[in-house]
Amino acid sequence: AEAVGEGWESLIEAEMETAAEQAGEKVREEGIALVIANDGKVLRRGVGRVPWRQMVDELEESVTGEKKETSIPFLEFLEG
Repeated sequence: AEAVGEGWESLIEAEMETAAEQAGEKVREEGIALVIANDGKVLRRGVGRVPWRQMVDELEESVTGEKKETSIPFLEFLEG
């Protein structure tokens, strides 16, 4: 996606720099993903492929305050 609006370009550049410092220059090829709440709070940062189901669950939890039960019962042991 393309960042549009005042301040977004500098935010994305700063996030990319931080990611490259932490994970190496590979992030410039793999990309980064940011989930940002309506109030501007960064809820999640990631490098590479986006775990969409997990991201949606985390966003829902941050909005409702309720942790969602796993939709895949045999993976419950991973939630530890």
